[in-house]
Amino acid sequence: MLYFLDDRLDPARMKHIQLFKTAILASICLLGLATAATGAWATYRELQPQELGSTALDRVLAMRDGTELSAFSIASQNNALLDCTNALGATQSLAMMYGGTEARRQIAPKCLALADHVARQTPSNAFAWYVGAEASAALQYWDGLNRRLALSWRTGPTEQWVGELRVALAEDNYQHLDDQVIAANDADLHMLVRSARGVRAIAARYVTDPGFRERITAIVETMPTENQARFLANVRRFAVTRAQS
Repeated sequence: MLYFLDDRLDPARMKHIQLFKTAILASICLLGLATAATGAWATYRELQPQELGSTALDRVLAMRDGTELSAFSIASQNNALLDCTNALGATQSLAMMYGGTEARRQIAPKCLALADHVARQTPSNAFAWYVGAEASAALQYWDGLNRRLALSWRTGPTEQWVGELRVALAEDNYQHLDDQVIAANDADLHMLVRSARGVRAIAARYVTDPGFRERITAIVETMPTENQARFLANVRRFAVTRAQS
């Protein structure tokens, strides 16, 4: 039979029980303090990227070693990577021109360090591998471009928004691609031609990049008639819009 705490317990036993209760309460308090401290640190790290500057360019230039913008959550990591790809694409902007040559030199190395840092933490992050490839191209590290583009495709072959970025980067640096990445780029082109949004980007490049036309035509000709018709309609639409602008 179980007894509740009452006068039948001797004083020594009561003392042990009281000490046990005190230890449990102390443990709960310590756990609460640890949880609060962990939450505060996580919040600080999540907010840290925004404290580095008001624009993507400011935040990238404010980095010391390329890892400060890597916070805990995947969303924060991708926001930091997005800062990098925006900064890498803004090298000819007015802000960058006013920033000077030294500022331009800092962007690609910092972004490469950040992208590799995130990719080591989450190897399945296709966007991280893409940003690393973009930074490698800016630094003319062609082996690094090929390796990271291949890993981006391998980890995200059906991620259309990353595929659009990969195609743009691959086509801009086509002469430096190896056979493996050329095959991955063809797969991305197939994916984009089949989608309503992707085909618009492909049609725009067809109109503006003569060197691209033969490659994409060879791919489109192997696809179903409806895909071919949609591609041609987008090419015509983009060409008319461009001529009128």
